Amino acid sequence: MFVLWQQAYFLCYISILFWFRGAESSLLSQSKINEIRQANGTARSRLVFYLKDEIFAPFTTTHVLHSDKGARRSSFVHNFSLPLFSTMSSFTVNSIDVSNLGDVEQVSEGDYTGNRHLQRIPDVADKQSVLSFARMAASAYAADESSDDWVDVGAPWNRSLGIGWDFDGVRGQVFVETTGSVVVIALKGSTTILSRDRTGTYQNDMINDNLLFSCCCGRVSYKWTTVCDCYLKDTYTCSQTCLARELRSKDKYYEASLRVFLDVAKLYPTSSIWLTGHSLGASLSSLIAQTHGLPALVFGAPGEKLAASRLHLPTWLHPDSEKYIWHFGNTADPIFMGTCNGPLSACAIGGYAMESQCHSGLECVYDTVADKGFEMSLIYHRIAKIIEIIEEYDRPAECSKPMSCQDCYLWNFIRD
Repeated sequence: MFVLWQQAYFLCYISILFWFRGAESSLLSQSKINEIRQANGTARSRLVFYLKDEIFAPFTTTHVLHSDKGARRSSFVHNFSLPLFSTMSSFTVNSIDVSNLGDVEQVSEGDYTGNRHLQRIPDVADKQSVLSFARMAASAYAADESSDDWVDVGAPWNRSLGIGWDFDGVRGQVFVETTGSVVVIALKGSTTILSRDRTGTYQNDMINDNLLFSCCCGRVSYKWTTVCDCYLKDTYTCSQTCLARELRSKDKYYEASLRVFLDVAKLYPTSSIWLTGHSLGASLSSLIAQTHGLPALVFGAPGEKLAASRLHLPTWLHPDSEKYIWHFGNTADPIFMGTCNGPLSACAIGGYAMESQCHSGLECVYDTVADKGFEMSLIYHRIAKIIEIIEEYDRPAECSKPMSCQDCYLWNFIRD
């Protein structure tokens, strides 16, 4: 009888993990995009920066490391040149000129040190625009167009370059509008243990998921291995100071994503920069958008407001600054809805402490439970399913401020 019970438990465990696979649209191959051309055609030493130091940036630019106000900044130069890649099809994307909106002012001017003006914003009421962003978020899981996981984004977007595909950290793609006026950074979401890309970013993705979206370093119980040392041994007590320090660590994804943005901003100094992504990539995009006052249109994001508060992200002068962050999701997605928690949840069984549920900005929610009769399942967290849902509706979901929300109310956070 005990053996039969063990077998039944094992089959249940594997089934749940299979559905958890929907957290990403994984990479088929690890082939590199193109060999980087040297600026003068002469051989130069190739600087390589790993996750533990700096994220590799395959183009010519200067890194400016993010730091708190008043802190010393440091910089260094990458001598790489940029090959251009293009892919086109029949879809269109609308944008709105902020200066033409009577109730919206330009927010900043582009010096790429945190004071950047919003010149244009995505048209989130246009279905094809939202679909184009969703396809960018899906393509962030693929190294290039040769991958089976690549999703054609469509006109007027050209793929510019891949981000981080040589290493096991932050990855994604950069897309440029045909005229060069808008650049979109698309960040990859989590790779799971069941992904085809078994040599990819699985371990580092899990560490950052459990740091960003748990109450305290992924300490669900004493049986869990924590991802930082901020737990203070007292029941439900955690160091807020320690958490902020860990999130800003150079080997974590927030700082790595900041460097990606700064590199792209240096490469496209006159373009408006937008962000997108799915799941973990969606939350990172939102955090970078909040840091630099940029538009972000993202999909299936776990609640990232908890991480934003721990990072002490700046409050912009414009009272409606959060109007430029749009979280698209559906009510059958337990990660987006913040219900994939508890010891028996699929997330916990998979090793993910997804304890946050509150979003910054605006939520654009398709009520697939009421409208389609869907039952909540991780299959509806998959970016492919999200694209299907957007296509099935006549128009994009309306966006509104989230309802009152509080994360980790049982915990006591100490500033030390």
